[in-house]
Amino acid sequence: MFGLFKKKTKVQQLIDEHGYENAVTFAAGAIIERIPNRAAAYEFILQELDGASLGNEESKKAAANSGIPSSHYKGALKKDVPAIEDAQDHIANYSMQLVDDQRLMARFRVDIGAKVMEHFEFGRFSHSFGTYEPPTFDGDDDLGRNFIIMNNGFKVTDRDTGDILQAVIRDGMFHGIVTISSVDVSAGLAPWPLNSNPFQDDYNFSGSGRSPKGPWEFSITPSVPFGEILELARAQFKRTSV
Repeated sequence: MFGLFKKKTKVQQLIDEHGYENAVTFAAGAIIERIPNRAAAYEFILQELDGASLGNEESKKAAANSGIPSSHYKGALKKDVPAIEDAQDHIANYSMQLVDDQRLMARFRVDIGAKVMEHFEFGRFSHSFGTYEPPTFDGDDDLGRNFIIMNNGFKVTDRDTGDILQAVIRDGMFHGIVTISSVDVSAGLAPWPLNSNPFQDDYNFSGSGRSPKGPWEFSITPSVPFGEILELARAQFKRTSV
């Protein structure tokens, strides 16, 4: 007769003792504590929505009604985002503790994601819901952002090196310049088309060389992938140029 009564997981016990909604709130709070900033939270939500869009009908409906366009989260699971690994490990752990009830497991994960969205005011929880605008992350150091989205471009400042990448949109192209703080030298970049991403490494842009002031090198690591910054810059430019 051994093994007939399987011991309940911690999440199952939490739901039994405190109710489903309180369990979701508790789990979401633990996830939020593991997300370093709002930019990382956005990446977390995009991956959760991408996964939900591939799940059961309720999960797909939740993704569709999130208030974030599918074009923003499709393929997000393919991205490697170290800043959210801990949060993703924890939400996966919470979900797997409900694996005996697949429908409840999917619902629990979706509802945790909704709590995270509400906390950071993304999608349908945004003040601008109904006229969706992606978060513009205005370089607020308290939130771990190191870039600014302007009406005609963007600026990224590496916190460790002080190196700066700035680009403006002109004639359907991004025109960029790098300022290397160690030698106080600026260098122009070859323009690139508005709808392309020239960064081979979406998480770092670096280089080295020599100038009349001596050898130089730069390294610029954005707080969110360059691809996201380019998309935000394009969206902002489109809104303000109408």
